Amino acid sequence: MTLAEYSRQALSTWAVDPVAEPERARTHAALMLVAESGGVAGLYQKSVGQLHPIDNDRVVDELGDVLWALAAFVRSRRWDWPADADGIAGGIHGPLYPGEYAEIALDLAATAISCIEWHGEGAPSDVPALLWYLSLLACHHDATLPIVMQRNIDKLAARYPNGFTPAASIHRTA
Repeated sequence: MTLAEYSRQALSTWAVDPVAEPERARTHAALMLVAESGGVAGLYQKSVGQLHPIDNDRVVDELGDVLWALAAFVRSRRWDWPADADGIAGGIHGPLYPGEYAEIALDLAATAISCIEWHGEGAPSDVPALLWYLSLLACHHDATLPIVMQRNIDKLAARYPNGFTPAASIHRTA
């Protein structure tokens, strides 16, 4: 699955139309990108500070939420995915020492903030960096970004079997 295909499927659950409501779309996507990136960092914070075990499946699910938010952010800005994005997303990476993953989670959150502050033309270099961090973290948790994409699509399909509605979002069970 390419990032464009993932975006098309995943963002069918977005309640905001970025063409009709561009400012609302940009604001929502930016808030979600920061919130979801912070959620990943929070899992590592509990591991480092409170010695909680890290659940691979939970991290992979959270990475899917970050990727959804990044896809929404890219669409809200009317950017295209960078030309090398699918290569970054499909990459496999070697193991790092455990502390590096907490640092990568911090970098993910910091880069998300940097990305939303971008006011230049076209997508910033932060978009490939975010994909790289997501890919590294996925690898550490026995997944790849294509696996994260598919699991996120599957989760959204289970959550919204009849399509997205605000009511389904409030009363979701999946």
